[in-house]
Amino acid sequence: MKLIKKASIIIVCFIVIIESLVSLNKLFLYFALIKQSSATSKVGTFVVTVLEAGSLNPIDNATVCIVETKKYYQTNNHGSTNKLSAPILNSSPLNNSLVQHWGEITLLVYKPGYADTIVFNTAIFVDKIRIGIVVFLNPIINNEDNKPTIISETPDEVWVKELIKLNKK
Repeated sequence: MKLIKKASIIIVCFIVIIESLVSLNKLFLYFALIKQSSATSKVGTFVVTVLEAGSLNPIDNATVCIVETKKYYQTNNHGSTNKLSAPILNSSPLNNSLVQHWGEITLLVYKPGYADTIVFNTAIFVDKIRIGIVVFLNPIINNEDNKPTIISETPDEVWVKELIKLNKK
């Protein structure tokens, strides 16, 4: 009987320790989320304009998706979105030698009758509204036209020159 009582006490102690560890893990997770949300509290504001490739006509009712936030917006009859906002996630090159002064998002733009376009590394800034994001959609005339257009923006030229200067022997 004493052996069963001791075993029961050990099991109860073990359960209490496990529950404490789970609670502690939740606490660490909570503080990590708080830290992450404060790090991403800066937002960039921008407007996207969608035009038909070739004719340069504005495309209304095109969908603009900010991939990182999974938020969707529609263009108006001028082919433009309203002012959009997205969190600026700080990033830097792999060698951490020069911090970027902007954030980057990915835009997926689509509308029935047009091939999808995805734009990687779209730069957004804290201190200014970016108006000049223009995305071209190609009309689908036959099945061969239904291929996504993939675009990747290059970093700011001044930043690139500084990065080269810091790393060139």
